[in-house]
Amino acid sequence: MASIPPSDFATKTLPGSKVVIGLHPGDTFSTAPAEIHRRVVHFLPEDEQDDFKNMTENKIAVVALYYQVLKDYLPALDSTSYRHFGFSKLHDTDQVLLLGLYQGLIRSQECKIQEFLEAYESGELRSLIESTYSSVTERARGDYYKWFLQNRELFDSLKPPSIRFTTGEAYNIKTCHVCNKTTTTSCGRCRKVWYCSKEHQRTDWKEHKLVCRDGQ
Repeated sequence: MASIPPSDFATKTLPGSKVVIGLHPGDTFSTAPAEIHRRVVHFLPEDEQDDFKNMTENKIAVVALYYQVLKDYLPALDSTSYRHFGFSKLHDTDQVLLLGLYQGLIRSQECKIQEFLEAYESGELRSLIESTYSSVTERARGDYYKWFLQNRELFDSLKPPSIRFTTGEAYNIKTCHVCNKTTTTSCGRCRKVWYCSKEHQRTDWKEHKLVCRDGQ
């Protein structure tokens, strides 16, 4: 995967909160949330910008995912899209296959960002993928859809946070990787994934240990 050219999301250091948009490993910006918000919304097509002017954590995650899909980048370990859309539950090879599945949905089938957001927030992302890919020929579906059919249960576990946040709060909020409750406790090894309790950390360890990297 390529790295993001500085011109795509470059920004200078400004007074304000330290936030992580996490478009790609290393892309950590120390800037005001309003500036990050402006840059993210500017990335969207003009006919979709109005719906995303008031950003929630879910919207930020979806916009970041669309950017990554179009640019062919895997999400950063500490990004919202990494946590929201299943990448954190997979090892490296399957992460690439998952990205390819989203690329087919968004690039080839031209799924609109608002449709994707609504499906995610209503817990219907799996149904959206199934219905979209089922409408094309088997050849057009490719190997990524075959991978999806073998891993459909992954998408049943993708649940958006039940609480909505303002633009600034959404960049700083941390949620449990298992239940999406707000929390302040991260994995002690990689410090990239968050849990509300030791019980949930133990529950998730079988999957998380595949991608957990000490100090990275």
